[in-house]
Amino acid sequence: SALMQPPQPRLPPTTPHPGPGLVCKQVQTELTCQSIQEFETQASSDLELRNNKIDELNRTAEELRHQLAAQQKLLEQHKAHTNKCIDVVKKLLKEKSNIEKKEARQRCMQNRLRLGQFVTQRVGATFQENWTDGYAFQELSRRQEEITAEREEIDRQKKLLMKKRPSNSETGRKRAGSQSGGGGVVG
Repeated sequence: SALMQPPQPRLPPTTPHPGPGLVCKQVQTELTCQSIQEFETQASSDLELRNNKIDELNRTAEELRHQLAAQQKLLEQHKAHTNKCIDVVKKLLKEKSNIEKKEARQRCMQNRLRLGQFVTQRVGATFQENWTDGYAFQELSRRQEEITAEREEIDRQKKLLMKKRPSNSETGRKRAGSQSGGGGVVG
C-alpha cells in the first residue's frame, strides 16, 4: 500500500542549465506545513526538556561541589583541632616528665643526705672519692654506740652485784640443809 511506504521524492522537471557548471535540482516531498510544525514543536520540546535536564544536573553538580567544599573545610578544621590536641598533649607530657625528673632529683638529693654520698677530696696531687655516711647512718652508728655503752654498763653492774651477793651454791646448800633438818623426807 502506498500509505505505509515513506514518501518518495518526485523527480523535478528538468530545466535548462542556467549557467555553465551549475546544476539546479528541485525536490518535492509530501511533508505538509502542519507536519513540519509538529516536527519543529517536537524538536523544540525535546530541546527544552534536554536543556531543563542539563540545568537540573548543573544545579545538582553545583550543590554537590558546595557540599564537597563544606566537607573539606570541616575536615581541615577537624585536622587542625586534632593537631592542636596532639600539641597540647605533647606539651603536657613534657611538663609532666620535667616535673617527675625534678621530683626524682629532689628525692635523690634527700636520700643522698640521709644515706650518704661520695665526696671528692684532694689527696696530694690526685683526687680521691671517699664515702661519707648520711645522717641516717650517723644516727644508727650513734645509737649502736649508745647500746654498746648500755650493754657494758649492764655487764659492769651485773659483775658488781655478783661480787656483793654470796654465791648461789652456798645459799642453796644452806636451804637444803635446813629443809632436811626439819624432819621432812623428800621422796
